[in-house]
Amino acid sequence: MDNIKKKLGFPVFVKPARLGSSIGITKAHNYKELEDALNVAFFYDTKVMVEKSLKNAKEVNISIMGNNPYEVSVCEMPVSSGEVLSFDDKYITKGRASKGMASAKRIVPAPIRKQTKKKIEDYAKRFFAEIGGQGLARIDFLVSKDEKQVYLNEINTLPGSVAFYLWKEVGVSFDALVDKMIQLGFERYNQKNKLVTTFRSNILAGFHGGIKGVKSQ
Repeated sequence: MDNIKKKLGFPVFVKPARLGSSIGITKAHNYKELEDALNVAFFYDTKVMVEKSLKNAKEVNISIMGNNPYEVSVCEMPVSSGEVLSFDDKYITKGRASKGMASAKRIVPAPIRKQTKKKIEDYAKRFFAEIGGQGLARIDFLVSKDEKQVYLNEINTLPGSVAFYLWKEVGVSFDALVDKMIQLGFERYNQKNKLVTTFRSNILAGFHGGIKGVKSQ
C-alpha cells in the first residue's frame, strides 16, 4: 500500500477489475479506507484496480455505433448524489428499481465546450477501434474541471448498454437503432465468413503416435 500512496497519492478509487454498475467501488482517502476498500473489491473479484482520483472531475459519456467507420451520439453528463456515481444513482429512484441508466439523473447534451465534445468524439472512435470494437457501446470519460484533460474511464458493451436514450437525442428511433444493430451483425458475420478458417499441412505426416517413454500400439 506504500507504493500506492507514493505513485498515486490519496484519494484513490478502488474497484473490481471485471465488474460494472459501480458495484464494489470505493473512494479511499487514507490507509485505513484503502484497506477497507481493497477488502470490499476483492469480495467481488480476484483482480482489483486502484486509480488516482481526479479533483472535481466531470463524467461525460457518449455512445458509439458501427463496425468501423463509426458514428457517435450526443454526449451526456450523469449527476451523482455523492463522490461516486453509485448503483442507487443509476438504478434506484425514490427507493424503487428504475429503468437503469435511462432514468438516472443527467444533463443532455453535456454542458462542455465544443472542442471538448469534439475531443471526446474523436477519442471514442479511436479507443473503440483499438479494441476492435463492433456493434454498439457506451464509452465513459472523465474530464478535468478546466476541460484541458480527457481520460478514458470505461467502455460498456452489449448487453450492458444499448444507450438508446443517447441516440434518440439525435433523432434515432428505437426501431431504427435495433435495425442498425441487426445490420451490423450481418456485416460482421459476412466479414468472418470471408476469412480462411482451415489450413492444410503435412506437418504431422511423419507422426505415428510414438512419444518418448510410451510404446506405440
